[in-house]
Amino acid sequence: MNDYPADSLSTPPAVPAGWYPDPADPARQRYWDGGQWTQYTNPASGEEQAYGQQAGAAYGQYGQQGGQAYGQGAQPYGQQGGQAYGQGAQPYGQQGTQPYGQQYGQQPYEQRGVSPYGQQSGPTQPYGWGYAAERSGPTTEDGVPLAGWWLRLIAFAIDSILLALFTSVVTAPLMAPYTTALTQWMDDILREAMQGTLSGDLASVLGGMPQPIGVMGFWPALLGVLAPMAVWFLYYTLLTHFRGATLGKTMLGLRVVPVGKGRSTERLGWGVAALRAAVWVVPLLSSLGTAFSFLTLFRYLDGLWAAWDRKRQAIHDKVARTQVIRTR
Repeated sequence: MNDYPADSLSTPPAVPAGWYPDPADPARQRYWDGGQWTQYTNPASGEEQAYGQQAGAAYGQYGQQGGQAYGQGAQPYGQQGGQAYGQGAQPYGQQGTQPYGQQYGQQPYEQRGVSPYGQQSGPTQPYGWGYAAERSGPTTEDGVPLAGWWLRLIAFAIDSILLALFTSVVTAPLMAPYTTALTQWMDDILREAMQGTLSGDLASVLGGMPQPIGVMGFWPALLGVLAPMAVWFLYYTLLTHFRGATLGKTMLGLRVVPVGKGRSTERLGWGVAALRAAVWVVPLLSSLGTAFSFLTLFRYLDGLWAAWDRKRQAIHDKVARTQVIRTR
């Protein structure tokens, strides 16, 4: 990254987002986000550097030749009135028009860094990611595509299934009294419904559902809820810190990164990973009973927030200052 402010550079119109030769430094590339130059730069390869210098030379040559031809083209025409019109116009046509058509036209500003086949030339994947710079949709500040809400939902579903299979074995003995009471209640409701003796509306029926605290007492119920929460917390914290992604995210090619730093290859810190996991897992306390039901609303709101957020961040992303990117 150099010291040139991004907003002081000339802006090419109608150019797709991607890496292009830096107008302020031909030895580097600067990221164009589709609307303006950003502050992110990378060293250019030898090919890109030569290309940028060649383009700059062409612009300079055009300015010199075009201006010289135009200024001098009228002089022979005025002095040599007896010459044919085609001869008198020859200096202007050859020197003024030709550089514009051949040199400036072949290397327009909009096409610098783009190959004839629509693919970017130069190191578009310097860190080994499999995304394409031209991919549409929101990106991080350094140009990496963000994960869509549906992909994140599928990844969460995969993680939830895996965790449910594991925690059901771990917590089954702790929650056995509540499981027995809940099963008996469901059997009673089903029997009354089949016999036509079920009374009351749906709200009153569901209101009679047993609660863990009412069946087991506060502390046994709390232990039965905290045990699976601890498993979820460790799962999200450890995998996010060491791998940058849970198993569900890894399967779908997603990765958690610091906000705005999609190309970062550094691990997320323990504090960031733990804070992100805590905000996501703590609302599971809502399973203790109706007194904690407000946490259910927060959990749904947290999960849905990324669907409309401009940076595609859920609430736990905003708290931990992270984003989820696509790596392929």
